Amino acid sequence: MLPKLRILDIQECNSLEYVFPVCFARGLVSLEQLRIYSCDELKYVFGSEKEHHLSKYQRQSQHQTNIDINLPSLEILHLDKLPNLVDTWPRLLPSTFTKFESLTMQWVSKIV
Repeated sequence: MLPKLRILDIQECNSLEYVFPVCFARGLVSLEQLRIYSCDELKYVFGSEKEHHLSKYQRQSQHQTNIDINLPSLEILHLDKLPNLVDTWPRLLPSTFTKFESLTMQWVSKIV
């Protein structure tokens, strides 16, 4: 899904709670830059709240998932003014970022 998407800028989408479902992560092989600004209700970049809770359940019950976060071209991730951001993607899923160069996080106070 969206294999040619290279740059994505999202600004002031105040009702947005997550950007992509986790299953999209495998299809964003060309994504180089992801910048998200001023989205008041955003909780997750990849995965809905339900998907985050499901990944915890799968880990606890010893079930394996075929989903991973594979963004081989991602170089820049910029997150700014996201007061409700809890996490970027489910931590229990494997992730690969081979070209990653820059992470900027400003005003994202809920991320641990």
